[in-house]
Amino acid sequence: MANPLVPTALDVVFMILWLVVPVGIVIGVALLVRRRSARRTTSPEGDALTRL
Repeated sequence: MANPLVPTALDVVFMILWLVVPVGIVIGVALLVRRRSARRTTSPEGDALTRL
């Protein structure tokens, strides 16, 4: 039996997925919202906010 305190390769992969997947979803949604809001706003103030 392997030492239960030592993470296996699968454990490491799942931990990375648990961290990366939610972050990727949040970034994707944020980019979609920015693109949609950028199309709606035509004022220079709105453009300055979307550029940040």
